Amino acid sequence: MTRARFNQVNVVVSDMARSVAFYELLGADVADIIPPWADHHRELTSTSPETSVELDSAVSAPNWASGWAPERTGVVLGFRVEQDDDVDALVAAVEAAGHLVVAGAAVED
Repeated sequence: MTRARFNQVNVVVSDMARSVAFYELLGADVADIIPPWADHHRELTSTSPETSVELDSAVSAPNWASGWAPERTGVVLGFRVEQDDDVDALVAAVEAAGHLVVAGAAVED
């Protein structure tokens, strides 16, 4: 199994506009997005090319984290592996160590 690389932070928020304003106040650049999604997903673009920081509404989080309760807020850390087969092995290892896995594989094309 190849080593997983940390590459994403999702912050699940209850108030998108207030959260965007907060990160902009700190100097972060926040990308515009098409209006239907603006209340549910935004990405900070002032991060390194290898890492993304995204804001997601509590309503949209269950779309990519099937075990996420719709009213819950919090932080989700993402790790990338080189091969799809490594995802299942890594999830199994994390669960076997007694850690909660809220969502399994999110395989990108």
